[in-house]
Amino acid sequence: CLRGGFWVGHPARAGDIRLSVSFRGGLIVRVNGAELIRSHMPKGEIKPDTPAADYPKVVYVDDKGLLLDRKFPDKEFEDRYRMRQRHVKDVRVPTSMLRRGLNVLALELHRSPAPVFFFTAKSRRLKRIYTNPQHVKAFAWWSRIGLESVKLIAAPGSGVVPNAGHTGRPKGFQVWNQRIFERVDVTAYCNPFEPLRPIRLCGARNGSYSAQVVVGCDRPIQDLKVEWSRLAGPGGAALPASAAQVRYALPEAARKGAPNYFEGLEEHPPAAVPVMEAGRGAVQPVWVTVRVPADADPGQYNGALTVSAKGRTPVTVPVTLRVVDWRLPEPKEFFTSLGFWQSPESVAMQYGVPMWSERHWELLDRTFRLLGGVGTKVVNVTAIRRTHAGNQHGMIRFLRQADGTLRPDFAAAEKYVNLAVKHLGRVPVVCLYCWDTFDSSGKKHFGHYARKDREILISVLDPATGEMEEAKGPAWGTPQCRRFWKSVVEGMKRLLEKRGMAGSLMLGIAGDFEPTSAALSDLRAASGGLKWVFNSHVVRHTVGPEKKDLTGYIAAAWGGHTHHLDPDFGRGYGWKNPFQRVMTRHFPRYPLSQRLGLEALVTSRIMPKSRADKPDYGLHGIGRVGADFWPVLKDKRGRTSSLAGRYPDTQWGQLGLRHSLLALLAPGRDGAISTVKAEMLRENLQEIEARIYIEKALHDKARRAKLGEDLARRVQALLDQRVRAANRAYAKRDRRAGLSLDVAALSSRLYEAAAEVAKRLGE
Repeated sequence: CLRGGFWVGHPARAGDIRLSVSFRGGLIVRVNGAELIRSHMPKGEIKPDTPAADYPKVVYVDDKGLLLDRKFPDKEFEDRYRMRQRHVKDVRVPTSMLRRGLNVLALELHRSPAPVFFFTAKSRRLKRIYTNPQHVKAFAWWSRIGLESVKLIAAPGSGVVPNAGHTGRPKGFQVWNQRIFERVDVTAYCNPFEPLRPIRLCGARNGSYSAQVVVGCDRPIQDLKVEWSRLAGPGGAALPASAAQVRYALPEAARKGAPNYFEGLEEHPPAAVPVMEAGRGAVQPVWVTVRVPADADPGQYNGALTVSAKGRTPVTVPVTLRVVDWRLPEPKEFFTSLGFWQSPESVAMQYGVPMWSERHWELLDRTFRLLGGVGTKVVNVTAIRRTHAGNQHGMIRFLRQADGTLRPDFAAAEKYVNLAVKHLGRVPVVCLYCWDTFDSSGKKHFGHYARKDREILISVLDPATGEMEEAKGPAWGTPQCRRFWKSVVEGMKRLLEKRGMAGSLMLGIAGDFEPTSAALSDLRAASGGLKWVFNSHVVRHTVGPEKKDLTGYIAAAWGGHTHHLDPDFGRGYGWKNPFQRVMTRHFPRYPLSQRLGLEALVTSRIMPKSRADKPDYGLHGIGRVGADFWPVLKDKRGRTSSLAGRYPDTQWGQLGLRHSLLALLAPGRDGAISTVKAEMLRENLQEIEARIYIEKALHDKARRAKLGEDLARRVQALLDQRVRAANRAYAKRDRRAGLSLDVAALSSRLYEAAAEVAKRLGE
């Protein structure tokens, strides 16, 4: 179902308006709700699942009965391929169907059925290219529903105005609504016939909720200003002014250098919004975020947002916020395990400040504050240099003693951990980065290869000058090596014990390439058998051939499904799995799965469907992805890249950060700033918490009995509805998948369900 609007000044003067459509399947066209024409559809009542007319057999197969491929068409059968397209041409729209003002053209498409031989016959050409029958079938199949083109043509001077097309961006200053999971690019402009609607937010106490409006103009926008009014609530209550935040999305450069969409959310308004050549207009998305206090009164709050600019009439957008009577935990208490990898070196290089200077610490404080907003639970402390993180020197430096021995200096590491604890709370995983995958070829994939240890590369600090010396530690497999690492591990243990995190320390980082028995033995003896952080294509609960060293945190690249089974086939609950296992992969940018589908990372199975007897297998979140690996390196040709995999011997191949998300955050004027991705992630995590709260109540016999079966069935049905919505978005793998869903309604119903469960339980 698709629709578009057009404006008619005087229907009687509209003249001859003609419609042409190319499509597959069947088509029904309506103008202002009245049917204009149907093509390849049966007569009578049409339901959503009513099939269109069949295609003749000749469009599927050649003269020998072999399927005509959609990917490698044969020129001799071009006429048969063209028969897959159906058309209505130059259909006149009677003036009696038009009305003055906005008119709506609606297209309803239906799928044609597929004959059995479509799924059983052999492919004409692919049978010679692919040996796997499933590949042959997949490339031979073609869609029997779709819109190829639509044209509604009116004569010049008829007074008919389109809402899009060759006329391009409307003239003047516009403000329009756009959902937060819809991409805004530099060519965006508003539908001139779509009214500006109120901003409507709904959420639980102690949560943050965002909306966006987009400001556009055919000329540069000067002195843009966006102001909140007081959000007044029930019984004279009001949210404090600090609860509302306005941010301005920054254009982000594409691979070729030209900006094409918006990502970072800057807190300072731009001095001027220029006309972008690509869109021939000025575009500025504005994000409004409300942080609902934990003690806010439930009910509806009303306010307004005023958008103004130099020489432009201010535009007021009403704002309503409905606070549901359920309290979200603090982000540091979220169940979901997020392993965002922070890069101190990237921050220093981005802002041109010395490492570990006062200004550097101020910038890092801002970064950790933002990471605290999503509840990051992993911190890396580098004891070696030239790691995959691209650090020239280790965070733990060494001081050379009079007898030639090396004593670890934890000054920078301790301050770094303090900063993390300040914003993240007690971090469950602190990785002592003391071993790195070594592959001088830079080519890596899990498979058959010999284990090999890299030399222990360290940084020696001269206290008198502050200069760093690049040095090497003792060789693996020697008593000196064990003493060396024992001093490091014991120092880190003391550091963490003071902060109530004695059990957080782990060794790292093993993965596709694992340490040799000598290195594992040294580190086992030095650490007392600490567990390992394991980043790989596979899931392993032990490291090394002897299987004496346990893994404590696994980030598996491509090693698990990130979507649910359909509830009809069973349900999985990651929160029942006691093992810290996360999925590392590229973040979806804007699709619905960013809002709904991420739940799957916590509540999905990663085992095959045949393991339905194992409901506690699941993922805990996302790991080994970048927080701020910004493009700070420049080559001789002016090309930029991140520090991740900076050194050839620790590139990590396709397991590297460059094959994942490099930066959740963006560089702003005064330090790191949040992004569209980060805000989407935060809202999604909040919804995961509501979901898990409900699921735990459903799975506890005493609490479920208190709920009653009627409420239990209702909330389970709601959770299942969300799963199916996420599955549809995941299956399409399309940033626009699911845009027809009312995500705001799904979210509000989830919070309302959590509140109803809490009320029934008296919690």
